[in-house]
Amino acid sequence: KYMKGEKIKGGIKQKMMKGIIIPTLAILFVVAVIILVTVQISVSDIRAEEITAESRQISALVSEYFTRYMETSRQMAANENVRLLFEEVGPGEQITEAEHFEAVLTMLTNTYYTDNESILDAWAADIDSSQFFEDGVSGFVSELGNYDVTTRDWYEQVYNAGITIITEPFVSSSTGITASSAMTPLYDENAEMLGVAAVEIEVDTLAKMMGEHKLGNTGFFILMTPSGQIIYSPKADMINTSIHDSDLPKNVLDAIAAGKDTELSYRWDGTKQYGCLTMIGDTGWSVLSGMPSMEYNGAIVKLCAEV
Repeated sequence: KYMKGEKIKGGIKQKMMKGIIIPTLAILFVVAVIILVTVQISVSDIRAEEITAESRQISALVSEYFTRYMETSRQMAANENVRLLFEEVGPGEQITEAEHFEAVLTMLTNTYYTDNESILDAWAADIDSSQFFEDGVSGFVSELGNYDVTTRDWYEQVYNAGITIITEPFVSSSTGITASSAMTPLYDENAEMLGVAAVEIEVDTLAKMMGEHKLGNTGFFILMTPSGQIIYSPKADMINTSIHDSDLPKNVLDAIAAGKDTELSYRWDGTKQYGCLTMIGDTGWSVLSGMPSMEYNGAIVKLCAEV
């Protein structure tokens, strides 16, 4: 049997457990949860900033590549001989016989040699005579009456844009290499398009550039054209296919269609991804990034394990 004093001591202990220790443990648990949630939010914010910064960096590299050749195209279009050539050549007239043809051909050839590692060729096209010709290296001139400018894919793109553009990729007729053109339209005093001046540039250069960069340790980037053609992806079988034929989820496709920079979380490649869509200047091209949840939440998982 317990002595009377022992009963009193036991009662005091129970009261202490109920009145002090248990509430204290409960408070400590709540505090720990609050700390973990706060840390998780902070880490998530840091991760989001990291993803956005790296996505913008890779987008800036692509933009720099495009901008270089868009400016080259603008300088070509600003050449007075190009305007004079387009103005003097009319329907049914052979462009090679025009007074300013040789001057423009020389300009195109010189443009090609300024960067013939990335420039596949420099070219120009006159609208009303519907003729296309390349620099003196290839020497190609479309045969009069056999080339309809208005049916070319690039015509609709530049006509609708009305400014310097980067065209959708195509297979170069002169090299067989997948290329895009940096293209600038020229207009007369009545705002009618006279023609275009352009340089073809390698698209493979962009794919190589993208392949050299990775988001964190396990993240990725996907490069897309305005129409949704995938130029680079960590999945080789996605390259040169459409985003609409891919397994990218609807919220990503909707973001691409909206054409605005935005943060995204989505499920792809068997796991949840955290990333963002970044537009490349005003070209309409874009970069999608993604970091698997395992890496994204890695710091939190490690912290919880330690706790």
